[in-house]
Amino acid sequence: YQRRVREQWYQRRVGVSTQSTGRIFNFHSISLTFYEMSHRKFRAPRHGSLGFLPRKRCQRHRGKVKSFPKDDKSKPCHLTAFMGHKAGMTHILREVDRVGSRSHKKEVVEAVTIIE
Repeated sequence: YQRRVREQWYQRRVGVSTQSTGRIFNFHSISLTFYEMSHRKFRAPRHGSLGFLPRKRCQRHRGKVKSFPKDDKSKPCHLTAFMGHKAGMTHILREVDRVGSRSHKKEVVEAVTIIE
């Protein structure tokens, strides 16, 4: 049943009849058949984030600041941004000072980013 469904899908998609042999095409003595084709991608989640695509080298070695906070002209001159890159991560032990929280005046472990 699954093979018949795959053949019908392929015929609709490509417009090629597989005939009775089950072969899609012969090209330099290579023949693909439907039972050799994998369909895992329809039944399992993808591996890896699409946010990291395209995989290529960066155009500039030094980063680029893309946005700055709104400048308040009434305040004196102060630092609004600085350049840096992520050097790694670690964890810290800190005391929470949040009134009304369950962890008020208790020590918690939090992840932190090291910017170099």
